[in-house]
Amino acid sequence: GGKLSALVPSWRTGASFPLALQELSTWVVDSLHSPDVGGGRYGTLSPPKLFFGDGQPTPMMLDGTPNPAGGGQGHGQLVEKHGVFVLAGLHKATLIRSPSELLGSGASQEAAAEQTSKMDMRLQNCTESYVYISAPIKRVTITGCNGTTVFVAACAVVTIENCERVKIIAGCRRVRIANSVDSTMHLLTVRQPLLLGENHDLILAPFNALSSDCLRWWPMLRIDRTKNRWCEPLSLAKGSYGVGLSGGAVAGQSLMPPENFFCLTIPSNTPLPASVVAAQANPCPLPPAYAAALQSKHKQVLDLRKEIADTEATTTTPKAALQRAIQAKFKEWLIASGGIRQVQDLILLDQQSAGGEGGGSR
Repeated sequence: GGKLSALVPSWRTGASFPLALQELSTWVVDSLHSPDVGGGRYGTLSPPKLFFGDGQPTPMMLDGTPNPAGGGQGHGQLVEKHGVFVLAGLHKATLIRSPSELLGSGASQEAAAEQTSKMDMRLQNCTESYVYISAPIKRVTITGCNGTTVFVAACAVVTIENCERVKIIAGCRRVRIANSVDSTMHLLTVRQPLLLGENHDLILAPFNALSSDCLRWWPMLRIDRTKNRWCEPLSLAKGSYGVGLSGGAVAGQSLMPPENFFCLTIPSNTPLPASVVAAQANPCPLPPAYAAALQSKHKQVLDLRKEIADTEATTTTPKAALQRAIQAKFKEWLIASGGIRQVQDLILLDQQSAGGEGGGSR
């Protein structure tokens, strides 16, 4: 293997002369696979394409439809082609995949994870959906998604581009965010998040998934959970002065206030014992302010449970009627918060699992 510096045009001959930082950073920006600023949804570049196979390429456009000159691809289906998992056009659905479920084989989770950790994944044009990938993946690209929640347990590099109103939860070594708006990123990232192009109203927050699988997959991809640089973004952008790399208070993003921080329970297609679910914890150490905020919320839940128990013991209202009132209020909250569809999706998946049925968006 040659030196990484040999990729830079000025150093391909092996020369070691000094190179201006501006010239080097210009080459980096121009080499990054990310839409440029301006010129519509995809900037000045045409929509990126996917190519599969060793022969003639099969171009897939960002809207999940095949190029007229190429072959087709399952719309809303997670498929694998030559080492790349592709999910295009998932709409108002929930998808949950472990390593063995990704490969569709009877291999153990550990054996399947060894294979998926060398593969790539691309999620494109998913809308109003929930995607949970409890597997190690080499590279993950999330592009053109809207109103979608994506969890990736472990990946070497995750790229989010041209997305709107997404929530991304990922444990990774490196993350790149380009031309995305009104989105929240819950991250464990060993390197500083890199912001490219035009980003607006991004919220950065610590990793928040309650998943024990991460502790198995992070060492496989050399992800150090004690070195989380989620709150140290760098912005790399072109301007009238040329190319600039800046840190600190980066325009277009902010850090989530601790009082708004919540943890996310990751569902599974395989029923887990209640004791296992109850013991799930965030595998990533939290900053003190966020840990204290979670403790405060936990205390509020315990206080509410005690208040309900005290009410049941002292009220003349029948216990069943009180429970129905609580359930009705909880349902109202689910509907108002938009969480009711996620609950309905999970119930449907559970019914399909019990009945031995397979759904395309399971």
